[in-house]
Amino acid sequence: MPGRSTAICDTRLGLGGRVRELAILTTARELDSQFEWAAHEPEALSEGISLEIIEIIKHRKNTNGLDEGRRKSSSSWAARSSV
Repeated sequence: MPGRSTAICDTRLGLGGRVRELAILTTARELDSQFEWAAHEPEALSEGISLEIIEIIKHRKNTNGLDEGRRKSSSSWAARSSV
């Protein structure tokens, strides 16, 4: 269900699908946007983001249990969204 946020991230920012969906989910969580979350959780899964990472973002859990590559991708967006 691509929307305006997806189009902006794809065209203006040049983000790949995985990073785009991490950014959208993290922003949706920070802004408590249930609509945006519901629209993009399936997109995130289809872009290859694991349910484990989605649950960590959803419940604001610590990323220490993730391997280094997955921790960097998920925590960098969480840090940016809280600024």
